[in-house]
Amino acid sequence: YLAEALAGELALALSRLPTLRVTSRASARLARDGAADARRAAEQLTVDWIVEGSVRVEGDQVRLRRQLVDAADGF
Repeated sequence: YLAEALAGELALALSRLPTLRVTSRASARLARDGAADARRAAEQLTVDWIVEGSVRVEGDQVRLRRQLVDAADGF
């Protein structure tokens, strides 16, 4: 639940930037579940960039990993 909540907050924050368009969470979830990698998901969503990440709990600490992936080359 924490990861979903953080993803929602990040999407909301990014959508407030006037130069960005953020796809719906439902569309992103469908692409994520059906795609083998970020490039394929980006192709399905017709987007240029994908934000990937994970949440890991280690003892009393929470580690967040996030990265911005260029859909053109996967880097």
